[in-house]
Amino acid sequence: LYSASNDPNFKHAAPFLSGVASYIERNSIPFEHIDVWVPSYVDGNSSMGTGSKSQSGNFRLCFGGSATMGVQIVNNEPNPDGTSQKPVLKRAPITQEDKTNFSMFGTYSEKFSFDTGCGLPGRVFQSGVPAWEQFVSESHPSLFERRGGAAQFGVKSALGIPIESPNVGRIVLVMYSKHDRMQNSNLMERLMNDLKLLNPAPRWKLVVDVGPAKGSKDAKNCPSSLHQPPAIQKADTVSPPSPRSLDPVKDARNKQINDLIFLLGEQIPLDMNSTLGQQIHGIMSLRLVLLRPHRTPEEEALVTTILVLYESYLQAGRPSHDIACMLARDFCFHLQHGVQQQMMMSFSQGMQ
Repeated sequence: LYSASNDPNFKHAAPFLSGVASYIERNSIPFEHIDVWVPSYVDGNSSMGTGSKSQSGNFRLCFGGSATMGVQIVNNEPNPDGTSQKPVLKRAPITQEDKTNFSMFGTYSEKFSFDTGCGLPGRVFQSGVPAWEQFVSESHPSLFERRGGAAQFGVKSALGIPIESPNVGRIVLVMYSKHDRMQNSNLMERLMNDLKLLNPAPRWKLVVDVGPAKGSKDAKNCPSSLHQPPAIQKADTVSPPSPRSLDPVKDARNKQINDLIFLLGEQIPLDMNSTLGQQIHGIMSLRLVLLRPHRTPEEEALVTTILVLYESYLQAGRPSHDIACMLARDFCFHLQHGVQQQMMMSFSQGMQ
């Protein structure tokens, strides 16, 4: 069977996540993917992406690693005559497609961080109480900011569990499933009791140069924060803040990219039958390309084209939802056109 430790997002918190993954598979827990969120102590200088507003003066919750299981729990099939059998849960290998989707969801989640009380990790961290949520891809963004990624990668259920840690206070473990998992209070209580025995003691301190706006008050809204993954450092060591870029052209481009990422995130639709809903694949695919820290030369050229179109739509006074819709279509068109060009070049070379 597929091993959870082979997942490309199995990192940073590997010893702890390895123990959780082993526990889930041994005990047939009905979730196929996990990630962990840890408090990140913040510095006084803000360098977060556009739209990110830290209302907490001490820390944020940042992505600490993820892993995908090798098996899933499924319901038994109906009888050949169409009658239903007595419901029985059984184990089955997870498919390659599901492994890929969960891996991409892990990469997508890595770009997020949460204020205390915001998003599923933030609410669980603040309350110290587990939260089991269904249909997360249809949730309001104030409840599950990553609903766009959940819709794209097939995540339907999520369970957030607070776990006390001896060296970082409290962390939050979130479990995900592609199935609609009905809430089970007995299972939640069992997980709370069992997982605390793993005694998570991560040997890192997450340091992010984020600071609250002066004079800011407690937040009523919880905007999604997107930023580059924080540096993973050994405990009790703090690196000095990195110098600001001296390239104004590069700075302007990065700001434009951050602005576009934020705009696309705001416009991720709840109604998949709406005009924007029909463009969800283009919106999410473009967003993932923009979020990548390293892009191929072809992707950089495509991003440059999209940014030129984005600027022209802004200057034309187009509303945000129109811009998101048009850019999604533009992205898909140019992507398909690029593939066709590559095929024609390969064909021409083969004829020579």
